[in-house]
This record gives sequence, structure tokens and C-alpha cells, in this order.
Amino acid sequence: MQRETPVAVTATGGRQVAPRAEEKPGLLTLERLRETIARIALSDYYRRNAYSRSAAMTPRAELPSVDVFLPLRPVEALVLTMLSSGERHGYGVRQDILEHSGGRIELEAGSLYRYIRRLEADGLIEAAAARRVARDDDPRRIYYRLTPLGRRVLAAEMTRLRELVRLAEARRIIGPAHA
Repeated sequence: MQRETPVAVTATGGRQVAPRAEEKPGLLTLERLRETIARIALSDYYRRNAYSRSAAMTPRAELPSVDVFLPLRPVEALVLTMLSSGERHGYGVRQDILEHSGGRIELEAGSLYRYIRRLEADGLIEAAAARRVARDDDPRRIYYRLTPLGRRVLAAEMTRLRELVRLAEARRIIGPAHA
């Protein structure tokens, strides 16, 4: 078996190789560093993918707690909110966000689709069933919709944000909303 080489990772990301771990306590070996990184990546994967469609198909499957998804990123909350009114294709979601924000939030297509893929992997949205194509519609478009879990997560996020706004109003950071 090859002897592990102890290393220290500097704040700038550079590596310093030490000849013996006994001389420098607190240094990680390269192997232990790799194991730690793998463990962190795996735990993040399981946290973000706590809901799987195959598990949901079984009769005793429990839906995950919405808390594992909160807080949502602002763009994720926007995408879910735009899909709450019904099925939309990616470009339609982008246009809805642009219109809703008065042009202040303009997502690039690549960025938007990264968020869509992440939400889809988390089970919050799904591709809708194939639809009849209208004359002015492109048959390559993929339509997305909220899943029941996605609707629950969106509701929990909106409740969380409402509580945050009420706190800001109570502390006079912002004035109360007038309807």
C-alpha cells in the first residue's frame, strides 16, 4: 500500500505538501481530503434529491418535508410561481418573469434551463404530457408544470416570505402594504 501524502490546502486553494504528517498535526492527508469532499457532495446530493419519482409511485411512499427545499433561490421561486398558473414552456416562463418584473429580471436561456433542470431533478416540476401542437407552436417545445410537491414547497416559501415581510413591517424597515 502506498503511503498517503499529507497536504494542506491554503486559503487561495494552493497545496502545500508536507513530508510527514507526524511533524505537522492538523494537516489532512490527500486521501482524507478526497473522502471529505466526496462525503459533502454525497450529502448535498441526497438533501437536494430527497424526493424521487420512483419512490412516489409506491403506495407507502412518504413525500419529503418541504423544509429540505427551503429557502428557495429567488429565481426558483419565480419559476415555480410562473408555473403555478398552468403549464408553460421555458421561453414562456422567461417572458412571464420579464413581464412580471417590469423588465428588471431578464434571464439568459442557459441560466433559466439550469434552474429548470434543478427543479425537475428535485421533483418540484415535471415535463407535461405531449400536447397537440397548434399552428403557431413549435413541436420541439417542452412544457413544464408544478408537481404536488412543487406546489407545497411554493406555498411554504410564500408563507415564509410573508412572515419575513411582516417582521420588516413590525420593525419599521418598510411601511405596511396598502391594498
